Amino acid sequence: IQVPTNYLAQIDSSVGGKTGIDTPYGKNLLGAFKQPEIVLADVDVLMTLPPRELRSGWAEMIKYGLLEGEGLFSEIEGSHSLYPSTEMLSAGIRAKAKIVAQDTLERGLRAVLNLGHTFGHAIESASGYRRYTHGEGVSIGLLCALRLGEVLGFRDGNLLARTQSLLQRFGLPVFTELTVAEILPFINKDKKTTSAGTTMVFLETLGEARLQNLTSEKLATLAEHLEGYTLGVTQGFQSVRLSPSELTGVVLPPPSKSMAHRLIMAVALAQDGGDFTSYISNCK
Repeated sequence: IQVPTNYLAQIDSSVGGKTGIDTPYGKNLLGAFKQPEIVLADVDVLMTLPPRELRSGWAEMIKYGLLEGEGLFSEIEGSHSLYPSTEMLSAGIRAKAKIVAQDTLERGLRAVLNLGHTFGHAIESASGYRRYTHGEGVSIGLLCALRLGEVLGFRDGNLLARTQSLLQRFGLPVFTELTVAEILPFINKDKKTTSAGTTMVFLETLGEARLQNLTSEKLATLAEHLEGYTLGVTQGFQSVRLSPSELTGVVLPPPSKSMAHRLIMAVALAQDGGDFTSYISNCK
């Protein structure tokens, strides 16, 4: 009988019968499948949790929203309390149970539940399981997966910006100072990595997941796009006020802004407010 006592466990790790132990060599490398007779998720227990534990649960819930589609994702966007409603908990449990029921031993479809977990697990491992909770690692990992998906051509409007905004609203981290070089060795030891490469989960569109195997060389090349975006970020972002004057120094735009937006701001400053429509067209 399982009695999950935090948000993440109630909607995720208690569903599906998978057990795992973290080792110095990597995340969840030792484990087994054993379905419990009963899972008792007492929602009142969540009222006793510190905010950090609740935030970690939201990372997994946001993952389910990305996998389920616009309906659940929009519902999560409409949630403004750290304490999840019974309806939200039920939605998360149903989302995972639906997938687990079709692939109890994770030999195919169930692998889509690893969205954001390849980099998330590596971040946990690289930091010695002491700095980030599982949900915090997944939060950064989700943005890694969505960003790499964009590089591979999977683009769904402003999904990346929506996801980052949602993660930040619940107080979850969206970057780490850990670098690509520090994280890649742990991805190469990931339980989803074989001699043929690492199986990663991407989103073709919101609600449409795709599994893709990447060789270690291909993944290393792709991961360079994360340096300075979600990985290897050494300082947070501060708001700056721009006024008519000579500007010096470095401006660090938040990663939620698109490249086009960055270009518009840069050209507007450089051209002193002049017409930059043709310039932007040429930049495309």
